[in-house]
Amino acid sequence: MRRLRHFLVAKQTLLLLQTGKITQKQFLLFTFCFLLYSSKLMSFICELVESSSSIQQQVISGRGFLVISHLLSKSSRDHLTLELLQTFLKLTKYLVTCPSNNSDLLLKQLLDHCLFNPALWIHTPANVQTKLYSYLATDFLSDTKIYSNVRRVSTVLQTMHTLKYYYWIVDPSEVTGITPKGLEGPRPTKEEIMSIRSFILLFLKQLIMTGNGVKDDELQSILNYLTTVQEDENLTDVLQTLMSLMCEHPSTLVPAFDVKGGVKTGFKMLSSQSQLIRVQALKLLGFFLSRSTHK
Repeated sequence: MRRLRHFLVAKQTLLLLQTGKITQKQFLLFTFCFLLYSSKLMSFICELVESSSSIQQQVISGRGFLVISHLLSKSSRDHLTLELLQTFLKLTKYLVTCPSNNSDLLLKQLLDHCLFNPALWIHTPANVQTKLYSYLATDFLSDTKIYSNVRRVSTVLQTMHTLKYYYWIVDPSEVTGITPKGLEGPRPTKEEIMSIRSFILLFLKQLIMTGNGVKDDELQSILNYLTTVQEDENLTDVLQTLMSLMCEHPSTLVPAFDVKGGVKTGFKMLSSQSQLIRVQALKLLGFFLSRSTHK
């Protein structure tokens, strides 16, 4: 009965939010209830967002998804379930298929603070993380409206940061010398991390190829990763992705590779202890030279 009472109080508070008539005490009580019943309350919040333009405006002005992301990060990891993720994905699809004057801003906030926030998901069960990144790699970019709402260059940079600091295969603290993140709780196994990375890199590739080729800053972020990361296991899949992009987008990537000093990165890869990486680096440099002009 007490759980039901807390949940009903939280729902009543959300309805008060809709009218703007809410006290600080009521808001603090809602925060407490959210930490206890985040999945069900999140579903209810999304229903309100879908049904009320005034709620949409309040979520935007109050940076609602930033608040929700913060509350979720402070709550028990048990609340970050597949059900909660499905609620976020359902709202994402709603904002795309039923556009309104508020949809674009709501979608940007939802993506930036929730779906594109690796710190929120890194300690969730592997199936939740796999569902998130498989969605981003496939269905997410299939809609042109979603693509138009993604800040492409900053998303590519954020994705490379996610790979480097959160979804490393081998701890990069000793050799690369960076402070890895996502150590505060359980992480997926090595095999699960490799699978999730494949979806993240597929998302990265789809994001770049959906537009008119790679942009200089996007390529620079990939080259920076390959130059600074020293662990072979953390390099292989990223190097393969760059090779794939080079083959499929030579008209834009070859000139950008030249301008951004990609050859230096290629020679750095040639010093690797891994034969696989050395072979891939030779293929990358060979393809670059075959498509370059005499100049």
